[in-house]
Amino acid sequence: MSEGPIFVSYSRRNEDFALDLATRLRDAGVANWIDQIDIPGGQPWKATLERALEQARGVIAILSRPAVASKEVQYEIAYALERARFVYPVLIEDCELPANLKPIHYVDFRRKGALERMIRDLKQTAASVGESIARGELRRRQRGTSWAMTAAMTDGVGRELASQGCTPVRRGGAGGPISWLEPGVAPSAGEIAVGGPVEAVSSGPKPLTPIRYMEAGGGRTEWFKDIDAGPEMVLVPAGSFMMGAQADDPFGHEALRPCRKVTISRAFAIARCAVTVGEFHAFVQETNRVMNGALVKRGVEWLHEADASYLNPGFAQEASHPVTCVSWADAVAYTEWLEAKTNRSYRLPSEAEWEYAARAGTTAPYWFGRAASVTVANYWGLDVEKGHGAIAFREGTVPAAAFPPNPWGLFNVHGNVCEHTADGFRENYFGSPLDGMTVGGLEESYRVLRGGSWADTRSAITSASRLQMGHNIRCAHNGFRVVRDLI
Repeated sequence: MSEGPIFVSYSRRNEDFALDLATRLRDAGVANWIDQIDIPGGQPWKATLERALEQARGVIAILSRPAVASKEVQYEIAYALERARFVYPVLIEDCELPANLKPIHYVDFRRKGALERMIRDLKQTAASVGESIARGELRRRQRGTSWAMTAAMTDGVGRELASQGCTPVRRGGAGGPISWLEPGVAPSAGEIAVGGPVEAVSSGPKPLTPIRYMEAGGGRTEWFKDIDAGPEMVLVPAGSFMMGAQADDPFGHEALRPCRKVTISRAFAIARCAVTVGEFHAFVQETNRVMNGALVKRGVEWLHEADASYLNPGFAQEASHPVTCVSWADAVAYTEWLEAKTNRSYRLPSEAEWEYAARAGTTAPYWFGRAASVTVANYWGLDVEKGHGAIAFREGTVPAAAFPPNPWGLFNVHGNVCEHTADGFRENYFGSPLDGMTVGGLEESYRVLRGGSWADTRSAITSASRLQMGHNIRCAHNGFRVVRDLI
């Protein structure tokens, strides 16, 4: 049995999807081979591809109408099956399956959670000694048939098979791969019946949806990550909005006006949450960035302390809290590190992109309405919310995903931490572009922060509110979230 990396077979028309899938599988520890990444420059293309196919332990077949019609894809699938290698079909659009793949269960990437299931299946396949299990073929026995399909080891399929009276078994003892026996078929030697349809798998990435099948603006239910250590991202649709404080905004002032229509011409991805302590710590550990020295709140004053840092912001935090004590320069360095790690275009949002995503189609001062409440946002609420007791002022951050998200799936766009944007600060919006692009300020060393923080009052945490700060200043109420371009 060959033990080379899994060969990725696809049509050139699906190249973007194939490259994205191969990268995500590698991030999850599933070795694979794809020509666009793994054929070195100067090497004979066809001979190198043939050698990789010969050495592969299996084939991932990305199926679409162009792929099914491709002679190259047909050949790669047939080559694997004829040599008793497994084939893992990945369906990305409606198409007629090749006849030789119809007996094999496929994973439908138009459904949520497909990537997680695929990673789990392929890891179990790698641990399996029986090639028939990896291939998903039917095994005949005296008393019936056993379905030994790795791709059937998913919750939905498991429930369906269980409802039909099938029995789940593990091959090779505890921890071995799951197979399903037809009703009336007894486990054979080396198979152990398990107590439920499918045992839960706690490790591995969270359910993710491939970007091309995600709905822009659907971030409450679907998101993606490029690497395990990176932030979870949601898609924001292209569109237009009124940027700045409306005429009836009780918190409007000159710096938030004139309110004008801004058009975001392209969809983009933005982090669901501000970058967390845990996510930022991975960056610091790998880059050895020095992070000591920050402004922290002591009573009613903000004082610079040499030993203050994102790990010591003056209040208790956990890894799930938004990182603080980060300057604009620190945030930009993080995006550059993330870009290098993922080979994707990460950056800080423009001021317009931030407000567009924070509003998520709403027009009131807050996405949840015209009135703020410490029950749905973390800010200094002592001025108007004494009835809420201690939570009126929490004196620090809460987890980055605390409180309900806005309609596009973004958490804590009001309060918790002020978020760095790419823009330089300008006194108002007169003369500012209407295309949502980043703008330089009259003094570019001062940058714009948006959203307000745990230490700000309700007037400073609206969708339109703005704050300026020097680009190298670290403060215990500053954080950031990132944007990723989709092209």
